[in-house]
Amino acid sequence: MNQEAQNGSKLPIVLTGRPRHYTKTGDWELEFSLEEPDKKKAQEQAPARLLIIGTALDRTERNRMELKQRSSINIRLEGLEDFLRELNTLAVICLAADKTGAVSGLAVRALHDFILAVDGALAGEHVTVFESMRDVMEIELLIREFQSQRHRIREWIESDNDALKRKFTPGVLRQLHANRLGLKPQDLPEHADYQGHSIGVHVTPFAGMPPFGRRDMITDCSDPFAVEACFWDIFAHARSFLTRLLEFLGSRASSHFEKNTRLKRFVRAHTEIKKSQALYYAILEAIDRQLQKIPNQKDLMLEIEIDVVPKGYERVFLDLCDGRLLKARVFFRPNSPAQSPAESK
Repeated sequence: MNQEAQNGSKLPIVLTGRPRHYTKTGDWELEFSLEEPDKKKAQEQAPARLLIIGTALDRTERNRMELKQRSSINIRLEGLEDFLRELNTLAVICLAADKTGAVSGLAVRALHDFILAVDGALAGEHVTVFESMRDVMEIELLIREFQSQRHRIREWIESDNDALKRKFTPGVLRQLHANRLGLKPQDLPEHADYQGHSIGVHVTPFAGMPPFGRRDMITDCSDPFAVEACFWDIFAHARSFLTRLLEFLGSRASSHFEKNTRLKRFVRAHTEIKKSQALYYAILEAIDRQLQKIPNQKDLMLEIEIDVVPKGYERVFLDLCDGRLLKARVFFRPNSPAQSPAESK
């Protein structure tokens, strides 16, 4: 695809694109894309005076409009709506459990982080998901500390910037929790996830974070798995954060998810999300097996048929494709693609 087609303008830089996907052992990369909808909408060109900003805003708005028309996306949004309503309720309940209002305020901040992440996923600004969910993780670290050390809530509120850096940074909180468990911080369950989010938001040589989009581009929503990856992350942190808040309040999280009818749509969407994640890796493995049989390795375009989909995942695949053909453009490389630290774990 040429530069002008990607941007929808004659910009000297590329603002939008698709992420590259690959396996750890393969000698190929690929780009997923759904075929263009039958009914193409007229696209207005950005005015010359706002060429870069206008082009970017046009792309993000078109991403939002298209994604909100997909049934699979609406299932995820409805599930997250139930989650946010429950989070809002728990934020109010926290006012009784913590008279300072600090934990309630943290819950409200997390609620807005989730809203920002959803908007980033829909707009194609996937780095917003990384940044927002990293903030949620850091809030969760604080609430975990307050859960076991209630007196530290007041200490946190009354700390100045220097004291906050010494006593309440994520690294300090993780070390304190590891000490209580007799572990090293790198052995804590959240270590790999936190490291991955740090790589995603810090300035590193790794612009791409497959299957997410790139830091330096607005992601084209025609790649359904790049969009899904954002929701994998959002739903995982949504459940984790709600669990932490329930534990702070002295409730059993497992029974809350099972018996709370207010979270019915969230539980359903979370189940779908886990299936789509498994489907993604199954498709990559199927493509890898097929490409190993091709002796003449030239770039090619594949059509992803339903026969490569594992049994029981057919409906998930069809929902993601939204009635359109899923294609994969394969680029062969002489060596396996370079991996970021997060991908080489």
